[in-house]
Amino acid sequence: MSRAEAQQAPLRRTIAARGTDGGISLIELLVTMVLVGILSAIVVGVFVNSSSSVTRGSAATINTSTAANVMNETSRVIRSGATNPVAGGTDAPAFVTAKAEQLVLYSYVDVTAVSPQPVKVEFAVDPATRLLVEKRWSAKAGATGLWIFDGTNPLTSTRTMPGKITAPAAPATVFSYLDSTGALLTIPGSGFTAAQLATIASVKVTLVVQAAEGASAKPVTLVNSIRLPNLSFKAGP
Repeated sequence: MSRAEAQQAPLRRTIAARGTDGGISLIELLVTMVLVGILSAIVVGVFVNSSSSVTRGSAATINTSTAANVMNETSRVIRSGATNPVAGGTDAPAFVTAKAEQLVLYSYVDVTAVSPQPVKVEFAVDPATRLLVEKRWSAKAGATGLWIFDGTNPLTSTRTMPGKITAPAAPATVFSYLDSTGALLTIPGSGFTAAQLATIASVKVTLVVQAAEGASAKPVTLVNSIRLPNLSFKAGP
């Protein structure tokens, strides 16, 4: 080997070595892409599941809070229900109307200790919107010292409760009625008579409420049985 060839030998070996380094192969590239795809799918799946869980949790909180507020309002009004004395006759029953999705009663809710004055209150599910609406009428002082509700009493307030009310699964109804023994009273198709209304001692309220919109929002069901401890309470102006 000549001196020139000896000097070029290291360069030839370097070129030869570089010639064998062709980078990553197609198979290695495909494997890498598959692994990256798997990792990306895992990350995206975790993110989507976490977002769905947060959405469901938020919807459940909204529904539960709304249902609790509606139940609290109906419960305190019904619990304050009482008969209304009538001049020269038997006291009017606490309930004026008692239906599956509507009740009207006399109540001493939000009264003052100085002059307790009853109000007539209606709770009714609006069939068009499925929202529960509360209406109140004030009493008129009669000449006989009694409170009068004769159909001309002024409407003092109307309040629409938040959250759509879904009809509970049969045989349950939004409002169901029990006598003093706890026996369930069957709601007649024509409505209760005055004598039947007088036997109502408690109301079972079943609220299936959906306030949050969307497929992830499941309705919340609350059930409460409310007794009327003031059925014998009487007060005049």
